[in-house]
Amino acid sequence: MKNHKTISYPASESGTEKIERLRLVIPQLEQPSFINWLKELTSQEARSLLGANYRELKEIAITQKRSLSNLAFFILERKYSEMATSGEPLGKDLQIHQSLLPLQTHTMGAYGTFAPNHQESIHRWYPYIEGFSSSFVQSLLGEFAGPNCRIYDPFAGTGTTVTVSATNGLLPFYSEINPFMRLVIECKTNKIRDVVENEKELRNYFEKIDNFARINLPTSKSAQGELKRAFGDRQYYKAKRLREIVSIRRSITACKPRLTTFRNFARLALGSIAVACSEMKRAADLRYRTPKELLPDKFSVIDEFQKKTSEIYSDICSVQTSLPTVTCLSESALDEYHFDKYIDLVVTSPPYLNGTNYFRNTKIELWLTGFISCERELRSFRDKAMTAGINNVFKGGRPAKRLPIVDDIVSKLDDVAYDKRIPELARRYFSDSILWINNVYRLLRPGGVAVIDIGDSRFAGITIPTDEILLYIAEMCGFLQNEIRHVRCRRSKDGSPLKQVLLVLTKPQ
Repeated sequence: MKNHKTISYPASESGTEKIERLRLVIPQLEQPSFINWLKELTSQEARSLLGANYRELKEIAITQKRSLSNLAFFILERKYSEMATSGEPLGKDLQIHQSLLPLQTHTMGAYGTFAPNHQESIHRWYPYIEGFSSSFVQSLLGEFAGPNCRIYDPFAGTGTTVTVSATNGLLPFYSEINPFMRLVIECKTNKIRDVVENEKELRNYFEKIDNFARINLPTSKSAQGELKRAFGDRQYYKAKRLREIVSIRRSITACKPRLTTFRNFARLALGSIAVACSEMKRAADLRYRTPKELLPDKFSVIDEFQKKTSEIYSDICSVQTSLPTVTCLSESALDEYHFDKYIDLVVTSPPYLNGTNYFRNTKIELWLTGFISCERELRSFRDKAMTAGINNVFKGGRPAKRLPIVDDIVSKLDDVAYDKRIPELARRYFSDSILWINNVYRLLRPGGVAVIDIGDSRFAGITIPTDEILLYIAEMCGFLQNEIRHVRCRRSKDGSPLKQVLLVLTKPQ
């Protein structure tokens, strides 16, 4: 749920000669003692601690390139820390234990990554590397989303933006090419409504699959044949684990549920454990495990499946509200699609320009859940997707629209790139960015806001300021720059500093 603190400024104290209201977004992971103190403050007390009127605070926020909410929150957190350290009374009998000090300044940091979601109900169903956390989205929605706001994420991934939006009672829309990711999104949102009154029946269905899989293990030859038809001679699973995971796959097909929606959750559970139970590891890309990372011989895939289904069942039982419908506007954000209503807010993290093949990284999940029968079929997804991976660069692909700002940088790569596809990758990436940013601009209502999470890139010693070029393209499409907000520092493979930022853009009225 939303967590806000509103500070009211009368016209005589606002500096704008009218009544102003400053709404602070309180991050979910702040210390309870500070949150209680903040909520107990009257508007008069808060104005006194801030030490500036509304207009002055707004001018400072613009100068520092941060939101007004973020600035005010930082000042009050600082005051709280100073008062606690000096022993000043905090009011309302609120006390602070010395072990809580010093307070850390609130920054986005790790919350700009997917990592915190691994411990959160529903968001933890499918482990992911790319994307941001639910707390990150919650903070942005609290700052930019109003009542009945229509939210759109053109690169939905596992659906963090739309799931958090639905939980807040907003109206979420998304685009996502990867059919397995669409399965994840649908289970986390729309499908929950179908099963929330049938939790016990869902648990019985999971148990039925578990028992069927244990009793009907295929032979090693049969299981190996299925894997070979999909991926050739690649040994993605040890013999025993391959038999178990193929058995679960067959059991999901064999066990007929009363509600077909149940099967979606079983497929999600299977896809969720696919890589964790294999000889592969997903880091930046999917790769084979090192000797230190190998799974123990006694590791059981069916046991892992049982743990995952128990986790899903437990999280569904905790759902207490009816979520609004989440709508897929289109598969590809590059397609020009028609929508009879305006979008109010866009929150998204497009693919980074890092050479990652996002479909190759989920090929095992796509196969186990029945979306592909062999690796060759990944090509159809890559053809529709934004050019972000090396394998997206092929002769028959979309020709790049040339931009001088891109050519000035990418021409340096032509002479030094270790792979001649890299300069073309960069050109096509920004050319495709024109398509999706233009689509976002067209969908947004006048005055609507687009918040884009992006990081810069580095190839062969050449840094590509992806954020700056995307900002240039956005302004070319008609957007106005609101602010650029620093999220966290990153490092390239050669150790050079990189950054992750938020581009906050506005469509003119």
